[in-house]
Amino acid sequence: MVANPRASFILLVYNQEAYIEEAFSAALAQDCEPVEILISDDRSTDRTWEIIQKVAANYSGPHLVTLNQNARNMGVNPHLNACIAMAKGDIHIAGSGDDVSYPDRVARVLQMFDAQKPLLVHARVDILTEHGVQDDSRHTGIQLQQPRDLCAAARSQSLYIGATACWSRELFDIFRASTQSGRF
Repeated sequence: MVANPRASFILLVYNQEAYIEEAFSAALAQDCEPVEILISDDRSTDRTWEIIQKVAANYSGPHLVTLNQNARNMGVNPHLNACIAMAKGDIHIAGSGDDVSYPDRVARVLQMFDAQKPLLVHARVDILTEHGVQDDSRHTGIQLQQPRDLCAAARSQSLYIGATACWSRELFDIFRASTQSGRF
C-alpha cells in the first residue's frame, strides 16, 4: 500500500445504496499503480455508508483506501472542495456513487497526464441501459484542456459530465489565486 500516491480517485456519494457496492468495487479494482481511493459520503440517509464500510473491510489490494462521512450534509460543491482538501494525490479523478469505472480508467488518465501535462481531462462516458452498454455520443468531441488560461478553458464550451472529470491540483491552485485576485 502506498503512503503518498500521486493520484486520488475521489468518489462522492449520497443516498446511492443501490449502486455503491458496484461503484466502489470498480474503483478498488483499478488496474494501475497504487492510488488513493477516497470515498466520501455526504451523510446519506439510506444504507450507503454501511455498504461502503463493508466493501472497505473486505478489501486487501494495493490501493490506499480513505473513508469519510461528513458530519452533516454539505451539498455537492462544498463536499467536493472538502474532498480535494483531504486528497493526498496531485491528480484528482472524480466519480460518483452510481458510476462504474472501467478497470483501466485510472491508468489511462495517468498516461494522459504523463504525456500531456494537462490541467483538466475527462473520461469517456458509456451509458448502461437495459439493452447493454451504449456510447454517449454527446461527449465524443471533448478535447484535452491544456491552456493554463482558465478563462479560455471555461469559454471552450466543452460539455462533460462532472463525474468524468480528472484534474491536477495545480488547476485548483490557479483558480484559487484567480478568485482571490478578483479575476473571476
